[in-house]
Amino acid sequence: MYLQSTKKGREAKNRLLDLKLVILFCAGSLPTNLASQWYWKDLWALADPKYPLPLRDQIENKLIPAEQASINDIQLKALRNEWNLTISFDGGTTTGREAFWTINVSDMRRNVYLLEGKEATSVSHTAAWIKDFAMSVSKEQVGCERFTGATSDSTGNTHLCKKLIVQDVRMIIASPDVCHYFSNLLKDIVRIDFFALTIKVIRGTINFFHTSHMGIYEFKLVQSDLGIRRELQAIGKTRFGMIIYSSSSVRCCTPAIQKVIERGKVDFSVHKGGTYYSPLFLAAAYLNPANLRSDVFKPEAQPLRDQSLHGVRYPTLHKSVGTYLGKLAAKEIRSDEMLLYSQNQFPYNAPIDENRPLAVMKWFESLTSYSDGQLLPHIAIKVYAVRVNSMPEEWTVSKFTAMSPKQWSQLKVSTMTAITQVSQYYANQHNVSCRNGILYNIADIPC
Repeated sequence: MYLQSTKKGREAKNRLLDLKLVILFCAGSLPTNLASQWYWKDLWALADPKYPLPLRDQIENKLIPAEQASINDIQLKALRNEWNLTISFDGGTTTGREAFWTINVSDMRRNVYLLEGKEATSVSHTAAWIKDFAMSVSKEQVGCERFTGATSDSTGNTHLCKKLIVQDVRMIIASPDVCHYFSNLLKDIVRIDFFALTIKVIRGTINFFHTSHMGIYEFKLVQSDLGIRRELQAIGKTRFGMIIYSSSSVRCCTPAIQKVIERGKVDFSVHKGGTYYSPLFLAAAYLNPANLRSDVFKPEAQPLRDQSLHGVRYPTLHKSVGTYLGKLAAKEIRSDEMLLYSQNQFPYNAPIDENRPLAVMKWFESLTSYSDGQLLPHIAIKVYAVRVNSMPEEWTVSKFTAMSPKQWSQLKVSTMTAITQVSQYYANQHNVSCRNGILYNIADIPC
């Protein structure tokens, strides 16, 4: 009996160690060829000689796929009980020159699930192919009726793909990626001549403290003395709105830069050579009651002839958003509901706690029980449930890139998908207590 109990305990411990090993490789982005190295084997031989250490092939082809399958079952079970889901998709290329496409799905609480990663080197990535790939997940694995949004970047094939999806599932709202929109907007803003000198100073400052060895040394020394933890961020080419982050980093590090100059140990001599729009976004802004009662929209003159719009602050917006929501509701929305909202009449005059996470969605959810709010709250919830960015795809591609640098072995797309899915799941589990988030006023955001 003792030997049997000991054997079962050993087997249970081995299974637990296998799981923790999978999490270590996936969440820690460790190269799986580490499992073949002598120093890795020596470490485990000393730590637990009785543990049958899995080799690289077993980790890649058995342990990680098994954990991925388990996580996939958990995620699909959860998603099949959710509504107003958003699907997003994107493609990329590994360092091994394999093409891949990924599918992410998010729920109303903005939890994101990587559901599929597919090797696609031998096929043409047409809009129809992408649409079939996306529908294989939304229709066959979860159920089309549970989706309300589809988003991606706005390349030719992905843009057309969203149109094809809407043709098949008319209740889905196709959304452009707002992050790409804002990135392009920022690019246009920083091209304005008014900002030219400021940006030149920012670029020159960051470039100096990234290339001058003495400058780097002095900056780190002063930075430590002043207790400044923020680093100077270079203006890269890929990160969205990087010029803003870089400008903010220079502002936060200005005391340290000033101190370096005052110390006089660094030579600062100068040497030569050194409007997008989507009706979805407008509707979401207008359906925030806090915006409706503020001056965020451009003032409008009250129409003299149309007495039905008496008390409506923004009649043009009221008509535009009402038309858009009417299309979404397939002519089922009551016209007087929109008027009640725009006039701030019951039940749409209820107070809203703007500091509450998902405040607007929660506000409309509280109105669904009123007879005077029959359909508008449900349409508004649908609008706000759509995730209007494809950043999960960008993160997935970044994860794939991080897993396949040239000095590592070239992993298969299926293995990278499994590793990313396991990593994402356990990262979300680890951060579950922080999911509600913290709301800041933009002026109060710390450096």
